[in-house]
Amino acid sequence: ARTAVRCGGEVTVVYRRRLEDMTALAEEVEAAIAEGVEMLPPQAPEALEVDETGAVRALVTRPQMPGPVRGGRCPGGRVGGQRGLPGFVTLHGRGRFF
Repeated sequence: ARTAVRCGGEVTVVYRRRLEDMTALAEEVEAAIAEGVEMLPPQAPEALEVDETGAVRALVTRPQMPGPVRGGRCPGGRVGGQRGLPGFVTLHGRGRFF
């Protein structure tokens, strides 16, 4: 995310959990925000909106009400209405520390 901002991009990180529950180091999150990365927690991705050619135009998300993190998972339900985030490039990141 920080590299994309440095290259002139506008970056929004959509994350299912609260910022304090991120697996990233707190210093990295703080540095990303300081460099202009927008953090959007807790949001659950729902769909990608595409145009007639299949190009991505938006990411549709819905707010989540997270529960306690157990075993790397954040139980909770989706609440509230959907939100569309305009965009042209989406990067799907997922990982797990072992």
